[in-house]
Amino acid sequence: MATKINFNGEIHDQLSISVLDHGFLFGDSVYEVVCTINNQPCFLEKHL
Repeated sequence: MATKINFNGEIHDQLSISVLDHGFLFGDSVYEVVCTINNQPCFLEKHL
């Protein structure tokens, strides 16, 4: 399964963040999963 990262509205395959980033230092995060079939998102409109 491919991982995609949405960071500030831009999609990335890989991303590095600073260890001084507020989210890294304080554990701020959002975890989101979208079901896909044949690499196509399912019910994306309802999800958004």
